[in-house]
Amino acid sequence: MRRLLTQQNKYLALCIILMVTTIVPIYGQKKTRNVLLPPCTIDKSELQKIRGLYLGMAVEEAKELYPTLKIDPEDKDGVSISLYSPLYSNDKSISGLNGISSLDMDFYKGRLYYFWIYYSDYGVSSSIEHMKNISASLNLPYRWNYKSQTMRCNGFSIGAPVYGSAGLIVDDDLVEREIKNEKIKAERAEKQKKIDEQKHRSVFHP
Repeated sequence: MRRLLTQQNKYLALCIILMVTTIVPIYGQKKTRNVLLPPCTIDKSELQKIRGLYLGMAVEEAKELYPTLKIDPEDKDGVSISLYSPLYSNDKSISGLNGISSLDMDFYKGRLYYFWIYYSDYGVSSSIEHMKNISASLNLPYRWNYKSQTMRCNGFSIGAPVYGSAGLIVDDDLVEREIKNEKIKAERAEKQKKIDEQKHRSVFHP
């Protein structure tokens, strides 16, 4: 009987040890994860130019900076797009775009709100290294979301994609929200128009 109690005590002690060694690290991890870094409070006006580009740049400025770039006319939503790639362009030596494999620029109502640069002469071993390099080069705080490889600042976002080659995305969040809201309004107006037309057709005229 005493031996049985001793075994039970040993088993109980082992359970307690396992619980303690398991709970303590988990508790410590939770505390570490809950420590939030200060947000990036930099405004888009403080973001330095990247290959001469900046958020809010006028279409005319972009054409002056890169005269051979083709910028599509605005669509019904007020968005115009320009896509440059040396692989598909007759002009292989646009000044200021050396070392770039592709450049995507989106304008809204004549102003640059999004651009995506892919580099051909720059390689990194990891996304973390790429994010560190961007923060250092652009004088930005290191406030990256590792999962999405993005950093949100005051009204804009920075992206650090690494798909085969490294890239850089700059996006105006406020303009993106405005475009989305305008599309929603347009869709609702179109839906209401169809409803009104249907009502008109259903009116009986004896």
